[in-house]
Order: sequence, then C-alpha cells, then structure tokens
Amino acid sequence: MSPLTPIFKHRLLLVGISTLFYCGTAHAYIDPGIGSILFQSAIAGLITLLAFWQRLKAMIQQLFSRKTKVDDPDLPDPPKVDEDKD
Repeated sequence: MSPLTPIFKHRLLLVGISTLFYCGTAHAYIDPGIGSILFQSAIAGLITLLAFWQRLKAMIQQLFSRKTKVDDPDLPDPPKVDEDKD
C-alpha cells in the first residue's frame, strides 16, 4: 500500500502544477553561451540520426510493410486438388 493517500497525491499535484504558472519577477539574463550549447546539441542529434539512419529506416519499413507468406522449404507441399472430377 502506498504511504501517500489519494487526497494527498491530488493536493501535491495541484500545488506542483500551480507553481508552474506562478510568475514572479525574474532578475536574470540569457547566458551568451546558450547558443553554443544549442548548436552542439543540434549537431549531436544530427550525427546520431545519421549514424542510426539505416536501422531507423528498416524499422519504419518493417512497421508499414505488409506481411507476406514465407515459403518454408522444410514444409511439404499442399495436396493438389483435381478440378476435373465431376
């Protein structure tokens, strides 16, 4: 059993969400180095995408391709039906 009661969980969630919308006075600035951090992140993401492109492409093709019946050479051929029997 969880040590937190459902009512306490809801109150905690309400307090957590309300703090996101509280706007106080911000005495801050945007660090000049943030541009280089964003640039490095974008380059790292691009290199990662390029490194895993073949795997990603194969996964997407497998996801959207139709499944075809594979002929198994170990299985016997199905019996042939004569259509001329009348």
